[in-house]
Amino acid sequence: MQILEVIYSNMKFFVSDKWGTSENKRQDEGLRQGGPLSCFLLVILMTVIMLDAREQYDAECNRRGMSEAQRETEKIFGFDDVEYADDSNFIQMNLPCLRIFAKFYIFEGRFYGLEANADKSALVVIRPAPAMAARLRHPDGWFFQVKDATKTLGLTYGNGFDTAKILVNDRIGQMFGLMDQYKRVWKSPVTLTKKCLYFNGAIWSRGRWSLHLLHLNKALRDSIDGAQASMLRRIAGISHPYISRVSNATTRRRCNATRFSIQILRSQLRWIGHILRRPETDPLRLVVFEPGTDLCPRLTNTGRKRVVGRPRIDWAQTVIEIFCSFAQVSRPQMLEIAFDKQRYHSFVERLCRHTALQS
Repeated sequence: MQILEVIYSNMKFFVSDKWGTSENKRQDEGLRQGGPLSCFLLVILMTVIMLDAREQYDAECNRRGMSEAQRETEKIFGFDDVEYADDSNFIQMNLPCLRIFAKFYIFEGRFYGLEANADKSALVVIRPAPAMAARLRHPDGWFFQVKDATKTLGLTYGNGFDTAKILVNDRIGQMFGLMDQYKRVWKSPVTLTKKCLYFNGAIWSRGRWSLHLLHLNKALRDSIDGAQASMLRRIAGISHPYISRVSNATTRRRCNATRFSIQILRSQLRWIGHILRRPETDPLRLVVFEPGTDLCPRLTNTGRKRVVGRPRIDWAQTVIEIFCSFAQVSRPQMLEIAFDKQRYHSFVERLCRHTALQS
């Protein structure tokens, strides 16, 4: 409450247009851009709904003797639900448990006047059990739509989970589309420095979403760096290198731009450092690392049967190998360094500079 009181006390505003800027006025009521109160209230409400729904869900599973099946998902992932603003995602290996959880979630939401969006809600089925119909009934009697893949929180889940290649190509396409939307800005007499600032704020800030959670091989890194160079050439008015004889590296220097792949690497290193500073039982860390190991992947040495085929490359393991190789330290030593944020970030910046010079 003290935070909200500070934010909303003594509010002032001004109006700015092409004729000038008004003097500051006091604001006693009404909405403003970036007002945080509604966001705080939504987070508080969703927290109450999920806590009450989970309490009833646990009690019902205990009554039916399904506690072990309920905890199976949490043993693997460290959690069985993820909420982001008004988006709720339930993860469950046991369909009857999921049905119970969804029922109490909907009932709790109704108590506060909220309803599930039938058009946006879906049951995503991954490797279904052959003897059970994959259906999820709403308490009102209708069935949720069943999909084998869906997109939520910026990522595709299900059979379309060819993460890195599909997502990178999709983001590159989105950025080129945004470049066309802002074509008047690139042709305007605004200085190149300001154009690059607009580019980073309006184009790259959207395109980079969740890319730091992917393993990017050399082909994908070259692809995203090439797309960046093409966009910067358009902003700076530099034609194709075959015609202008201006390399991509020179173009980036003129625009004072860091390669996209280096920026993603920096985000990956900072994110892995944040994860390493969490307790071993924290859900964020349980998703990536198996407790009691030297930062080994999840489910290592647990006896769990692995899916046939080459295992997917883990972005966290790749980043750890890069850091340990550069810093000449072992994994336990890296974990020790990560707890010293200043020292760890110093290593990260040196590593990024070194990678930029080597490539």
